Amino acid sequence: MPAGIKRPCKTPGCRELTLAARCEQHEDEASLARPIGLRKFRGGLTLVCGPPASGKTTYCLNQASDDDEIVDLDEVKSELSGLPIHKAGDGWLEIGLRERDRRLVYLAENAKGRTWFIVGAPSAKERQEWADLLGADVVVVLETSRPECLRRCTADTEREPSDKYYAGIIGRWWKNYTRRQGDVVIEA
Repeated sequence: MPAGIKRPCKTPGCRELTLAARCEQHEDEASLARPIGLRKFRGGLTLVCGPPASGKTTYCLNQASDDDEIVDLDEVKSELSGLPIHKAGDGWLEIGLRERDRRLVYLAENAKGRTWFIVGAPSAKERQEWADLLGADVVVVLETSRPECLRRCTADTEREPSDKYYAGIIGRWWKNYTRRQGDVVIEA
């Protein structure tokens, strides 16, 4: 495409026209979501991935031992905002991502046990990037079905946005999902 011609942002659902690959808003979000400066973990790191309401946090809580740490953006946003989990909206995203990353940097050098890092990461490429960046020795993907995730969202009184909101996010996760050799896949 010739220089100077605007094209749609590559972020699914965005209609902004831009000269770059992504519009300004989504370029900022992409750079925050995939930070620079994180270190490989000296101890064990398990990357736990899946769509919203797939059971990532529950899985980590059930698997983690007393010395283990769980890093979950939803929990971080809740702690920072003082609001219940899933009630801290996108206004807390930037500061939440920065705090999540600060914790990952600290734990890379100082974790006493295993670190469990929760991230959506639907594509094999994205999971590989996270695994390489942090030195994850285990990658778990919870393949909880779209209808089950949506059922859980609507049943969860802590989740405020509409069914349509979560249906879109869950649908996008499944649309972008690809399996990766070596992942531990748990079908639920």
